[in-house]
Amino acid sequence: MGMGFGDFAKKWGTKAGRYALEKAKEIGERIQAAQEKAQGMSDEELISRSGSVWATDVERAAYRQELKNRGWYLKDGKWLQR
Repeated sequence: MGMGFGDFAKKWGTKAGRYALEKAKEIGERIQAAQEKAQGMSDEELISRSGSVWATDVERAAYRQELKNRGWYLKDGKWLQR
């Protein structure tokens, strides 16, 4: 006898849900770590690393956000201070 949709959802839906929650938690931890790292850097270091090909997307986003929090903005590919 085959599995009905309800049985399938019970079996696989919870596994997919747990996987999604684990991944979301992992991403949240990476974002928090990158933000904490960015807060300890100088403005010059943040500017240098905000465009680095060696930094992850999460790190670059954290560096750029920290620069914006410190009053910098990006115009024509250059960081300028307000």
